[in-house]
Amino acid sequence: MASCGKSNASASDSTKEKEEKAVVADSAETKGVVKTANVDNSLPKGIPATAKLADEDEELAVYLNVEEKGKDIYENDVTSVWVYWKQKDEVKKLLTTTKDNGEWPTIDARAKVVKPSSIHAVFEAKIQPYSDDKLMIQGCPDSRHVFSYLVDLKKNEFLLLPTTQGVLGFTSEEGYIVAQSYKYRDDPDRAGRFTVIYILSDDGKVMKTIPME
Repeated sequence: MASCGKSNASASDSTKEKEEKAVVADSAETKGVVKTANVDNSLPKGIPATAKLADEDEELAVYLNVEEKGKDIYENDVTSVWVYWKQKDEVKKLLTTTKDNGEWPTIDARAKVVKPSSIHAVFEAKIQPYSDDKLMIQGCPDSRHVFSYLVDLKKNEFLLLPTTQGVLGFTSEEGYIVAQSYKYRDDPDRAGRFTVIYILSDDGKVMKTIPME
């Protein structure tokens, strides 16, 4: 095989060389050779070139793109969230996190609808199990609390869950959300916090709470 760096090779030699490389990559992939021929790594049209795939299934792909890096560990990145519907070949930007403006999340006893402009940080975006119409977006704006947002793509609705320590997963049969938060003990002799596990429906309704005190 001709050398890749050979400067005096003819055009036909160069073409032959490329074809030979593709064959070698195909035949030797299992031997540690990285296959690069005929691979299209381009993002869907409309998705920023710097975006990273966060999650996908047969119908949907979700991307996170860092628009602006934080100055230090105390300042959040400005991040945008993008959705690509594969069969419809459609792209939509769901939100861009706010840096300074917007209301700070306040947790109530139940989930509540919030504006996407109030979301200060996003580090994760997952497709909700059993549904291609909902996402779970999470962010940690203060290096302490993890806020979780259930996004209904059909309604374009952002639901802030009543928890502060993130989503642990989903029940295997029902698809219920399993999340956690914390509370402070009332007993002054047993000062400190304890974990509370939340079971929520796929529309954010609290089904059950389990104190781990």
